[in-house]
Amino acid sequence: MVRPSVFNIALLCALAALVAVQGMKKVTGECYLVCGDERGEASGVITVCLPAPQANCSICRFYENKCPDIQECSMKSKMTVDGRCRICDDEVCAYDEQALKVGDQVGSKCGSQECMCQKDGTLKCTQKEILFQWKLCHENV
Repeated sequence: MVRPSVFNIALLCALAALVAVQGMKKVTGECYLVCGDERGEASGVITVCLPAPQANCSICRFYENKCPDIQECSMKSKMTVDGRCRICDDEVCAYDEQALKVGDQVGSKCGSQECMCQKDGTLKCTQKEILFQWKLCHENV
C-alpha cells in the first residue's frame, strides 16, 4: 500500500485544478471566463479575478500556489489549516512558496494587493493598485 506524501497530495491538487480550468473558456492570454459558481475553490491554486462584461461572470487567472520548502524547525512542524503544506509550528500561512507568521505581509501574486497572514491561516488582502485585464492576463507573474 502506498502512503500519501505531501508531494503526492500536492500533485493531486494541481491535477484537480488543471481539470477544473480545462472546462472553462479561455478568453485572452492566460485568463478564463468564469460564470456563476463555476470557479469554486481549489486547494493549491491562487485565483485572481476581475469583473467581466457578462452578468455574473469574471475573468480569472489561476496560479499554482506552491508550498514552501520544508526547512528544519527549531520547534515541531505541522500541516497548514488546509492540509496542503508542512510548516514550522510558529508559522500559520503558506502562500506562493513562503511560510508566514501571524501579521506577516506579502504582495499578492498579481501584484495589485498587499496581504496579511491571519491567525486562522488565511490571508486578508487589501487593494494597493488597480489591476487591469491586460496586466492580469498577459504578464508573466
